[in-house]
Amino acid sequence: MMAHPQIPSHTRSDGNLFNLVRLRAKTKVREVLIREMLFADDAALTEHTEEALQRLVNSFTQACEEFGLTISLKKTDIMGQDVSSTPSISIGDYTLEGVTNFTYLGSTISSNLSLNVELNTRIGKAATTMARLASRVWDNSLLTTNTKMKVYWACVLNTLLYDSEAWTLYFRQECVGLAMSAAWGWANSQGHAVRGARHWLETSRKTCPSLQGCLQTRSEGRC
Repeated sequence: MMAHPQIPSHTRSDGNLFNLVRLRAKTKVREVLIREMLFADDAALTEHTEEALQRLVNSFTQACEEFGLTISLKKTDIMGQDVSSTPSISIGDYTLEGVTNFTYLGSTISSNLSLNVELNTRIGKAATTMARLASRVWDNSLLTTNTKMKVYWACVLNTLLYDSEAWTLYFRQECVGLAMSAAWGWANSQGHAVRGARHWLETSRKTCPSLQGCLQTRSEGRC
């Protein structure tokens, strides 16, 4: 592959991100050039210019052919950030589709680096889960509050916070109100339902901040 400028990235290993003793790593800051990001059988290629990206794609395609690998053209998209127009990149005679949003492993990446689409998608999925369980769980008088909150924790929160690190959870209060069979306006003004659910969460040591903290430390290699 031709040597050409890539995307510089600063990494740190000062003890605040990873357990250096466990990893036996030296404390230092280094500069690396990111050209490709590989995960399982997926790959993401990054470049600064359209011409450089086309050269990188050509080299990647050639390497795949030499190893007997086939690139799924329909699953391969192009996303440009801070560009006036979407780059035109091709593999052979096939021109890759340009997109503004791309969903991978349950997370949506936007070309403008905004989280609006991701947040709306997550809240929508969690709201759908709440609605599906309305008759069987939330409106079921035979189930105790303890059981309802366990279902809420297992089904709703896991859907809302999947692979997240730090979100402000206003949506959580509305869901808690529904789980406690209380209208949102009443629960928000009186706080009874929220306090009751919060008491259950605190006594069981399962709060949203603790879940977020665990998700964050897990993504950093400390959980």
